[in-house]
Amino acid sequence: MERITELKKELELKRKIAEESRRMALASHGYKPVQSKQELTKPDKIHFATDDRLKNPADNKLNTSEVNDFPKMLRHTRSRSVSVA
Repeated sequence: MERITELKKELELKRKIAEESRRMALASHGYKPVQSKQELTKPDKIHFATDDRLKNPADNKLNTSEVNDFPKMLRHTRSRSVSVA
C-alpha cells in the first residue's frame, strides 16, 4: 500500500510539472528560424574531363557509305569464317 501511495504522489508531481511546461509552451511566441542573407554554398560550374575529349561533328569526315557497309562487312566476315566440310 505504501508503494501505491508513493507512486500516486510521483504521478501527481509529474502531472504538475507537465502542466507548467504546457502553459509555458502555449504562452511563448513560437520558434522562428533565422533567415540568412548570404548563400550557404557557392555553386561551381562542373567541368567533366569528357568535355575536352568530345569531337566536333564538323571535323569528323565520316563517310556515310562506310557506316552503311559496316553491317555488310560483319556479315561477309562471318560467312567466311564459317565453313562446312
